[in-house]
Amino acid sequence: MTVAAYETIEEFEVPSKVHKGLMVGVRIRRDLNFQSKSAKFGPYLLDLEIGSLTHQSYAGLTHPKARELALRFLLNHDSGITPPRH
Repeated sequence: MTVAAYETIEEFEVPSKVHKGLMVGVRIRRDLNFQSKSAKFGPYLLDLEIGSLTHQSYAGLTHPKARELALRFLLNHDSGITPPRH
């Protein structure tokens, strides 16, 4: 049996301008026991939070993709700006 082991890479909270009185949080973690089955998937997990609730979680991400999703989330829920996708 493999025990899940995670290393927190980035974690922070900022006050939201869109959701008054709430904090918007982002946590990027790396699965230390990750074994690649495909080049498309990576060992990173992303947790997106508004207030004390987890808004959405992603798993199997590469580090650049996790950072991109975190930035889009922060721009949308912190500042109300939704960047276009290319």
